Amino acid sequence: TNAMEACEAADRPGRIDVTYELGLATREQMRDLFLRFHPEAAAEAERVAASVPDRSLSPAQIQQDLLLHPDPREAADAILAQAAKVER
Repeated sequence: TNAMEACEAADRPGRIDVTYELGLATREQMRDLFLRFHPEAAAEAERVAASVPDRSLSPAQIQQDLLLHPDPREAADAILAQAAKVER
């Protein structure tokens, strides 16, 4: 869940042992995630990493665009468009 206070299991002892906050993706994480989906598209991965501000998108947001756009150039464009919306 994105809201631990809304998770009823969090209130019961022994239900959740460890919690991790994943946070927003670094440029290196963006590049690595892009290359997992498109290992042949190093130039597009570098374009995303160089153009998207550090820690502006979550890994889930990036993955969503990678899943929706099988073409690396379209995926990169979608990620850049999403980052532009966040900056506003």
